[in-house]
Parts: sequence; structure tokens; C-alpha cells
Amino acid sequence: MACSLTVLLFIGKSYLQIKDELPEGVEVACHNSNSSCTLSGPTQAVTDFVAQLTERGIFARAVNVSNIAYHSSYIQPAGPLLLKYLKEVGYNFESRVVRECPCQ
Repeated sequence: MACSLTVLLFIGKSYLQIKDELPEGVEVACHNSNSSCTLSGPTQAVTDFVAQLTERGIFARAVNVSNIAYHSSYIQPAGPLLLKYLKEVGYNFESRVVRECPCQ
């Protein structure tokens, strides 16, 4: 699998408001609230989308995450190895708090 430079993008629209406007390769990484969400994707696609959103008066800010778009499918290939190492150091998976998505 080829490595792609990725970034996160905070926007002033909810998941439900933006989901049908996402360009190819850009996905919702986190449903923050009823008025914002975080997107992730390849650097160029996100940069282009920031320009489109700001031109329309929508808050959009790309965030440099050292080319690791956490909470997205772009980090998924690292999952099995991460899980292996977390188990080795004794991470307690039962202690995680799981919340329902507020936008459903």
C-alpha cells in the first residue's frame, strides 16, 4: 500500500450537513457536534476543499497531524500492529467509554 500524505480538517458544518458534499478521498473522521465535524483525507483534496468551503463563508481549517489522519480509514492499515502492541503493554480495553453518535 502506498503512503499518502494526509491531514485533518475542522469545519463549521455537521456530519449531516456535509456528508453529501465530500470530494473523493475526503471522509468524516469525527462527528464533533450538531455544528461541526472533523474530516480527513489526502493533503491536496483537503486543501482544495478548504478553499471551496471558505469561499462559501464556511469555517474550515486544515490541521497538520504529521501526515497521520487519526480516526479515519487512512490509519486502518496500522490497526492490527497497534492492537498487538497495546495488548503487549497490558492496555485495558474494557475501561474505554463508548458513546452513541449524536447525529443519528
